[in-house]
Amino acid sequence: MENVVSGHSSAVAMKPFRFHPRSLADDLRAEPTAFELHQALRILERMRPGTLLPGETTLFDRESVRFSSAVSKSFPPADLAGLVIPPTFPQEPPTLVVHHLGLAGAHGILPEFVTDEILRQLKRGSSPLRDFLDIFNHRLVALHARVRRTYRPTYSNVPPEHAPAARIFFALIGLGMPVLRNASGIVERELLPFAGLMAGNRFSKAAIEAIVAESTGCPATVIPFRPAWLQLDPRTFTRIGTHGQNSQLGRTAICGTRAYNPLDGCILRIGPCSATRFSALIPGGTEHHRLGAIVRFLSHDAMSITVELELDRQEVRPAVLGTADAALGVRAWLMPHRRSSTEPRPFIATVLRYRWAPVIAPPSQERVANQSASSSSVPPIQHVHGHKHSALSRAAQ
Repeated sequence: MENVVSGHSSAVAMKPFRFHPRSLADDLRAEPTAFELHQALRILERMRPGTLLPGETTLFDRESVRFSSAVSKSFPPADLAGLVIPPTFPQEPPTLVVHHLGLAGAHGILPEFVTDEILRQLKRGSSPLRDFLDIFNHRLVALHARVRRTYRPTYSNVPPEHAPAARIFFALIGLGMPVLRNASGIVERELLPFAGLMAGNRFSKAAIEAIVAESTGCPATVIPFRPAWLQLDPRTFTRIGTHGQNSQLGRTAICGTRAYNPLDGCILRIGPCSATRFSALIPGGTEHHRLGAIVRFLSHDAMSITVELELDRQEVRPAVLGTADAALGVRAWLMPHRRSSTEPRPFIATVLRYRWAPVIAPPSQERVANQSASSSSVPPIQHVHGHKHSALSRAAQ
């Protein structure tokens, strides 16, 4: 008994199980009823490259597949009833037998005696009536597939950015014309999943964080309300004297040559990032230019954005002269011999500053006259901020 058991165990060990993967085309040939109609069409289209899609031509021989309706009085268990591949395939298109949109059968619109006659002909080994109805069944299913492909980008074999629905999505985000997409410097398919969030003149904080996180592969956080000083136009300076200018208190007088803007921009912090992603996003990295194009597109040229990269604490290495880790201001840190894991200070490097710094222009004479005719007086500090915001809006327009 021991010899038999040991011998049996050796025999099993000598013949291990091996998995032989099959392609989707082989699975479709073996079990077509397990596939959904439109996904089966995608596979058949790739099996016959160079052919036209069903419903896009009147030449049946040039279409990638033919449709035939399954005639039965039973409830259809799946979308497909079978797949008939001719011996001359791929020169001759295959025939896909479908259950829906048939003129005859349990769900057809023709009278029941038509279905009975087709079933009697099939028992005798001929099907002239079914073949005649398949001329119309093929056209119905082909048009159905064409309509579904138009409004479902996932049913198309073309890249998402070239699908028919992509033109609508690009128009929602302001890139409806191909020349605009080429000039933006952004990979087109990266913006398509966020067309709903980007439909509008301004993007929300959540939209910017989601788009940047998906593009970089790292968490992204927008820190708003980054203040800055804006340089005033020299024509707005206040000068006292005979040849002075802008010296009316409460109207045109301004103290100083700069204006403080508490809402100048924001900080876009990306991370924590791995060392590989950090090296790709810093200046000189493979994805730094693409990151700058995305940030500029999201800012609409009307907001200052400072991009900061945060490196994962566990992947920080001390700077060593002669290596890539010694880039000053980017990834060079002076590290102690013993590093505390509870140190709250993150390792952050500023890699991009997209600065929008408009020059505040002087008020027009018409505006000064209107302010003089107004009965209410405006405090000087409010006038400065109001004048600044008006100039910002004009510059943004």
